[in-house]
Amino acid sequence: MEDYERVLLVKQEVFVFKIPSRTSIKNYRAADWNLNEPQWSGRMRMVAKGISCIVFLEDKTNGELFAKCPIDNYPGVAVEPVSDSSRYFVLRIQDDNGRTAFIGLGFVDRSDSFDFNVALQDHFKWLKKSEEIVKEELEPKKDLDLRFKEGETIKINMKITKKEGADGTTKSKPKLCSGTGLLPPPPSSVKITPPAPSQNSSPMHQTAPNKSADQAIPSGLHVRINLQTGVREAKLISDESPREKSSEETSIVMLEKEDEDMDGDSFQFHELEDSLKKISDDFPQKDDGFQADESAKRKFRTFEELKKDMSELKLNMKTDVEVMDELTAKYNKVQKDTKLSDLQKENVVISILKDFEYLLHQVDNAREFVKHNGISEIIAPCLSSNSTLSRTLAARVLSSAVQNNAEVQIAALKAGVITPLLKNIALEKGYEIRSSSLSALSCLIRGFPLAEIKLIEEGGLSVLLSLFDEDSVNALKLQLKVVTFFDDLLLERDDAALTVEEDKVLQNVTDDVVAEEIKIMAEKLKQYNNVGLAVKLVERGWCQKLVRLLTSKVFKNDLESVIDDTSVNHDVSDKVSGAILTVSAPCESYFQSEEKLHSVLKSLFNYYKSLSKVDDDDSFYVDIFVKLDKLSTGLKIK
Repeated sequence: MEDYERVLLVKQEVFVFKIPSRTSIKNYRAADWNLNEPQWSGRMRMVAKGISCIVFLEDKTNGELFAKCPIDNYPGVAVEPVSDSSRYFVLRIQDDNGRTAFIGLGFVDRSDSFDFNVALQDHFKWLKKSEEIVKEELEPKKDLDLRFKEGETIKINMKITKKEGADGTTKSKPKLCSGTGLLPPPPSSVKITPPAPSQNSSPMHQTAPNKSADQAIPSGLHVRINLQTGVREAKLISDESPREKSSEETSIVMLEKEDEDMDGDSFQFHELEDSLKKISDDFPQKDDGFQADESAKRKFRTFEELKKDMSELKLNMKTDVEVMDELTAKYNKVQKDTKLSDLQKENVVISILKDFEYLLHQVDNAREFVKHNGISEIIAPCLSSNSTLSRTLAARVLSSAVQNNAEVQIAALKAGVITPLLKNIALEKGYEIRSSSLSALSCLIRGFPLAEIKLIEEGGLSVLLSLFDEDSVNALKLQLKVVTFFDDLLLERDDAALTVEEDKVLQNVTDDVVAEEIKIMAEKLKQYNNVGLAVKLVERGWCQKLVRLLTSKVFKNDLESVIDDTSVNHDVSDKVSGAILTVSAPCESYFQSEEKLHSVLKSLFNYYKSLSKVDDDDSFYVDIFVKLDKLSTGLKIK
């Protein structure tokens, strides 16, 4: 009989991430991945066939296979959880030729990752149990022989209590009520008034045994049976409230009757329905003269009372605007305080800037910050501070505030922050302050042609291009940031031109929003053309700097050596090839004459072509290959 497939788990949405190579024996960390940009998303299906277990990653619309992960053991090499999250795993995928690669797998919710974990554990527990069963069938265990050996005896000590009548006298067995042999308890919601004493009984507040088996038991008594002697004992229920007194002999608590007209029987359905219909009549109707009674006042408090209690516990609730007002007042107070030393002032300012960096990510908060002159009175002075850390934090706060926020961008440009940012990039040597200043400059100028003009007027092109003359690991990071920055600015101009060209097709569109967008883009295109950034970059040697950066930094060793993942800088390949493609028209003649560029592009083309064959259409390597293919076609170097 052939093994059949069992579907262990299906999750409709999972994410795949590109993970960096492991550089030590430490576990993988999801924080090291680019979690905001997954390489692929789709359906995950875990299937077991016989002893094998395979995880399939498939397209959730057409079921096309993206990758599969055979799992031979868990936990193991095939599936490895990360150390800093329960929602992410590292999978070893394998193709039909046996080649393997490692990818990151992420789930939307922790319950999904829990199901994934449990499904794997259950499968391998089942395998282990099956192996034990097969082993027992092949090597059956000997049955335990628990029979007594010949002549073997055991001794049992039993403590038997001598019952009444065992001395020879006979006594009739007490007659119990029919059925289960136990008297039913009295109704739990009714307190029954005991009748007057009769000749057949002597009820009392102390428990006493019945005198004969035929003795009648009046209602209203607490009756119990002594299980050791079989004798019934009765006790008169105390008149005291059970809340005030709890008798040691009484084991059933009687509740006082709340309505004399109700008996201990349950309600009929129609009676309960009628009562629910009339329930509104039982409550007092609220009118204009209604006043809360004392019990309501004890249960509920006014907002003023709650606010007072919260303030006593130091739990005052404040809006973001109130917090920013307090931070601004604190900053102004510190600047005017002559008793504090420069170091003390610096520590306070650093704390204030860290709080502002968190708050100003919100667009509305950033606009309120501008209305209170925060850019000109706090950020601009801090950018020119004597403290390197203060200048670094001020640049980060500025990045948070101006990003995609036109109103704040205008305020920052008026405050003159471009000059101190350029000074920090040109004169400082530390990577953190230069990187933060470059990020702030990038956030300020993107989508803002007037800021581009100001950047050029302040000598920003010369400052940023001078970074390409440095040679270090941190310098390469800054150079790639500048490449991305200029490339984005040039693409913004191309996008605006494309939108205006489409206006010819959309002339008959009556949508006001589309018409307004086209109008804005037309004005932006006019401003971009006035800037002429591409021409100015080419004049300052932008084409040569891109070629030198690609040919000198893309390979970590000699070009003639074997090209693999350890010898190629993928970040350089991606960003620099994209920037070369963007300026391929104005730099075409120079690119055509550079033989070394042709050699490098040809090697990279063949390398990424092989990588793209084993990858999905949306992968990182395919994007690079597409850029190189366009470049090679344009320069005719294939």
